[in-house]
Amino acid sequence: MRMTSGSQPPVDMGLIEKFAKWITEAANFDGPDDHLPIEQLEANVFGKRTTHEELNARRVELANSHWELGWPGSIFSQAKNQAFL
Repeated sequence: MRMTSGSQPPVDMGLIEKFAKWITEAANFDGPDDHLPIEQLEANVFGKRTTHEELNARRVELANSHWELGWPGSIFSQAKNQAFL
């Protein structure tokens, strides 16, 4: 039997088989350091697998969210060139 959340399709059998194999092989962590916080590990993986444009878009998104944290509701403008935002 498969369990679904109703609106989402069932998990792909190929993914289930990958998890089963990983568990059978002792579920070893194959990352750089098994003591890293999950947020840092995610950031490392994102950085290695992303394009320059995607990384830049994420930096802009973070900068905007930080601005909003510091000055909620304020209007700000951006200056941008090839090396600076």
